[in-house]
Amino acid sequence: MPIDYSCRCGAHIRLPESAGGRQARCRTCQAVFTVPNPDQDDLLTLEDLPEDLESKPAISMPPRVIIEQDDSDKQTSFWYDLIASPLVFLDAGSLLSCLMIVGVWFILPLVSWLGMFGPYAFIFVLIVQVLLAGYICAFCFNIVLSTAGGEDDLPSVSVSNLRDDLVGPLLQFIGTWMLALAPWGAVRLAVWWWSLTLPSIILPGLLVLGTAAWPAIVLTTTLGGGLTAAISPITIARIMLASPIAYLAVCLCLAICEGINSLPDLPALAGASQGVLRAIGLISRVAAPIAVILSMRIIGLYYRHYKRRFPFEAE
Repeated sequence: MPIDYSCRCGAHIRLPESAGGRQARCRTCQAVFTVPNPDQDDLLTLEDLPEDLESKPAISMPPRVIIEQDDSDKQTSFWYDLIASPLVFLDAGSLLSCLMIVGVWFILPLVSWLGMFGPYAFIFVLIVQVLLAGYICAFCFNIVLSTAGGEDDLPSVSVSNLRDDLVGPLLQFIGTWMLALAPWGAVRLAVWWWSLTLPSIILPGLLVLGTAAWPAIVLTTTLGGGLTAAISPITIARIMLASPIAYLAVCLCLAICEGINSLPDLPALAGASQGVLRAIGLISRVAAPIAVILSMRIIGLYYRHYKRRFPFEAE
């Protein structure tokens, strides 16, 4: 499971389990610290470090954390790990984490029924839905972080602070999609405001391009310095072009994930019986979070195998 570390500047840092015992650098104050081992009961603080280590000069790059790590992840190819991704569920701990996400995925829409009991119930439902959605988003970011760090098991989500551990990831996740769809939204707004006439391919093309850029934005947000670093189109383009064919495979997996999630809404199923629709809806409801888990893991694998070509290095 990921290691939580609190820097003396107040920053909350989450690192993969494989980083235990190595040195890392806080992206907020640029101070160097030793990542505590998972089996240690007490977290190390910067006061435990020698003065000469704490005063090392900052590295001129924007990663979230910088961890010294070996190159053992090069033993297998991206395509091998891509095909073997479903095998992650054979691990008991990973399967338990998956079942928890599937349960949260089921509960999330059901909570809305409580809103009919009055305005206070509606506020309660809204808070619960935000926390549940934040839990899913935090789990997705942890998958990318742990997979990129070389771990082959699914992480868990530890909640010690609702704002940092649940609300923060939810806002970041929403922010990644806002950045990805910003060009499409800006052009669409301009067309509506000034009654412009554009070629019919412009808006769909911007929508596809923004969706394709989303995995690169997620990687930059998780590993490369946050949402502010993801604003740079050059950074996003360099990530997408680090290995175009592999990145295309990542996008294809995301498209399959979205297709599974929207399977019950397909027009071709409109004439199916209620029993068939319910069965398809149930299958889709279980398969959608599993597809999301695999998609986030594949995004992490893309960084793990092609990080040397990235404009930043977070490990």
